[in-house]
Amino acid sequence: GLVAPHPCDPVDQDCPLPGTACYGTDPPHCVESRHPPEGQVCEFNADCDPGATCLRWDSVGSTCSRYCSTRPDVPPELACDRGCDQGVLIFDLAQGYGVCRP
Repeated sequence: GLVAPHPCDPVDQDCPLPGTACYGTDPPHCVESRHPPEGQVCEFNADCDPGATCLRWDSVGSTCSRYCSTRPDVPPELACDRGCDQGVLIFDLAQGYGVCRP
């Protein structure tokens, strides 16, 4: 089952308990992860690998989509402006993250 929600950073994936991952956008929180990979069809946030969340996109339906960072100090592959080939949806500029379009 789900564990008690714990606030977290979706890019850093800093959840303290094994088997949990940071999901969601309002605000992100730690829950048990089921691990389907990025790009797969999903129904719930926790259906996705750590580092991705389930979002509904007009073009592809509900899909595991990778978090990215708007902070300047991250590696290029994690950066929203360099690591997202299909564009990005920025969720929280103040918290420093968005989600790459699949």
